[in-house]
Amino acid sequence: MQVNRDRTTLLDLAIVLSDVMDMISPLVHNHQKRAAYIAMRLGEEYGLKADQVTELVLAGLLHDIGAFSLRDRLDTLDFEFDDPHRHARLGYQLIKGFSGLSRVALIILYHHLPWQTQGYEEPDGRQVLIQSHILHLADRVSILMDEEKDILDQVIPIVDVVMSRMGTTFMPSLSKPLMSLALRESFWLNAASPFLEARLRERLDGHLPVLQPEDLSDLSTLLSRIIDYRSHYTATHSCGVAATAEALARTMDLPEETCRLMRIAGHLHDMGKLAVPSEIIEKPARLSAEEYGIVMDHPRRAARILNALPDLGEASQWVAQHHERLDGSGYPNHSGGMDISLGSRILAVADVFTAVTEDRPYRKAMTRDMPLRFLMDLADSQQLDPEVMSVMESRFDDLNDLRRNIQEAACTRYDEMIRPFAEPRSESEQ
Repeated sequence: MQVNRDRTTLLDLAIVLSDVMDMISPLVHNHQKRAAYIAMRLGEEYGLKADQVTELVLAGLLHDIGAFSLRDRLDTLDFEFDDPHRHARLGYQLIKGFSGLSRVALIILYHHLPWQTQGYEEPDGRQVLIQSHILHLADRVSILMDEEKDILDQVIPIVDVVMSRMGTTFMPSLSKPLMSLALRESFWLNAASPFLEARLRERLDGHLPVLQPEDLSDLSTLLSRIIDYRSHYTATHSCGVAATAEALARTMDLPEETCRLMRIAGHLHDMGKLAVPSEIIEKPARLSAEEYGIVMDHPRRAARILNALPDLGEASQWVAQHHERLDGSGYPNHSGGMDISLGSRILAVADVFTAVTEDRPYRKAMTRDMPLRFLMDLADSQQLDPEVMSVMESRFDDLNDLRRNIQEAACTRYDEMIRPFAEPRSESEQ
């Protein structure tokens, strides 16, 4: 089927997020897509309606978004691991309030719930969705698959492990759908394929509505929380950058569409840092050369993934260049002068402004005069754009108040939504 790739759907966004999260380690690469594919086929075999299968695929692509650290992600690769519900709760908290994802959030919340368990958190007495049980089975089948071995040689051992837990860990009525699929070599070959995205799109492209501008803005906020909530040190950074970048663009009388995209770019500018271990993000000391090299790659990683979202327009280029500097001293391409777009220059100023006026892992926020002097020095040395900095200087206090209010609200939201589930592990658990 010919698909219009000029507009963005929820499937596009879920695939983008899955791709970025999987970059954290080669060991988790493709796990969410594989679980989504297996869940999709199980759901179809079980007889779910088309909209239920769609929800199931989206949940499969996003089911591990609450596993923020490398350790959390690797834990999920064990068939049985301690506190499997922690990352499910976190994922639920992240996406439950966003349009089009409320039922997907519920599927994620219960996707590690054993069949015989009454439930670990049901404050309103809601029923566990059937898709949660299907995703639980699909997730564990995916974990049992070894990419280093021929998949067809693994079928019997995988089925034996899973069938031995039917009626206890897994919903017994899934036995028949699983066995029906297990007899088909095509199912296993597709599940083990590196081209899982194509398999998912074959069934779902054209069945999801395109996102409206306000949807993309809301979902960029969701993505920024996933980026930032990995650490309490960065929990409010992207929202501060987004608000500042948009305000700068409006002060410069740029078109409304450009201002909207500036906010989205601010939310997404650090998406590539999802591929940077949280241990580096939170490091209080100076980074080593190797660690800094990992960090320097985050704009390129983000832009490469965001290019898959056609509705972002120039925003993906702004993200790619937000660490470039006019004098060529930036990264990752050492672009300079007019080779750096205006949007990128605005985003760069907003990023540095937010960084120097907020608390960081290695220092407290600078007082009022220090950040302004620091920013102006960067403009004088032709690192940051002097014209954008002139606008920043003229509105410094207003922008700082805006940044502070936005970030304080975000910090409160983080404390309410995430902190109860994101307490640091003890040394024995590291």
